[in-house]
Amino acid sequence: MSHLRNRFLALALALVLLGACLVVPVFAAGVTFSDVLPGSWYEEAVSWGVQNGVVNGMGNNKFMPDRECTRAHIVTMIWRAAGSPRSDSYKMSYTDVPKGSWYYDAVLWADYERITQGMTKTEFWPDYHCTRGQIVTFIYRIAGRPPQNTVTSPFTDVRSNAYYAKPVAWATEIGIAQGMTSRTFAPDDVCTRAQAVTFLYRYCSVYPILMFGEGPSVDDYAMVSKINASRAEYGLPKLSFNMQYWPCAVRRAQEQMVSFGHVRPNGSSWETIVYDFGLPQTNWRGENVQKANYTTFTVDASHTAFMNSASHRANILSTNYTSVSVCVLRENGGTFIAVLFWG
Repeated sequence: MSHLRNRFLALALALVLLGACLVVPVFAAGVTFSDVLPGSWYEEAVSWGVQNGVVNGMGNNKFMPDRECTRAHIVTMIWRAAGSPRSDSYKMSYTDVPKGSWYYDAVLWADYERITQGMTKTEFWPDYHCTRGQIVTFIYRIAGRPPQNTVTSPFTDVRSNAYYAKPVAWATEIGIAQGMTSRTFAPDDVCTRAQAVTFLYRYCSVYPILMFGEGPSVDDYAMVSKINASRAEYGLPKLSFNMQYWPCAVRRAQEQMVSFGHVRPNGSSWETIVYDFGLPQTNWRGENVQKANYTTFTVDASHTAFMNSASHRANILSTNYTSVSVCVLRENGGTFIAVLFWG
């Protein structure tokens, strides 16, 4: 997966020629867009999008920020932001997404990751316009359907029973999206290219898009082996790697970059993570988290540090647990480890 480390890139060029002041274009990754003005609310997002291969210009030095996006466009942007992962082993569900189309791999992946669904069981409607409510919902699903602190939406046009109600509340709460006015979100308005890349830019500035289809890393499995080796020294049974709850470990590792500790960025206890993925709460659960240096991190050193901490050691050697989920995330110049115990 390609991590998104370059968060900000925006350079402005001002030219005066023959006494006439020209439009100041945005420069990003060697491409100039004459229709992206310096200081515009989407300037940094466009630069980020081009720099990271999330979005391209429309030709003739134009970005066309106000152009409306289709469902195929939006899903492809999200797929590129995730590093263009492949899901070849998964079967395409939709008859209107032909193999070989420019959006085929993106739709296949998004369906596999449960980010988007078809408009019917067999049709995706790739050329159908994507609304603001839809894109916010896609990003909400990427984030693992997190809870939000906001109880009542400030927007009069967001029905409490709408499929996008929770996504809109969450996205506006953490600053990914804003209303069109103080009282309206316009969820049914078609999303523009500027809005789409800005929503993704704001999200990726907080969280990398780490998808679950990639599976646990070598470090994840190595950490479980270390845990079981320590348990064996005390005559305790091995813990199995809990793949069903592994997405919880992934999300908790991501959240350590924002708010380190056992309290989630939204202020709730780490234990609420299971509800993000519709999983039942276990009778017993425990969490070990750790931050380490990006370059010097080793599984051995990390496990030793856990064992030297009384509370972390207690989780590792507890008889209440039967399985464990681990995510070792290297991102933003650091290594973030989440070890979740289940019983």
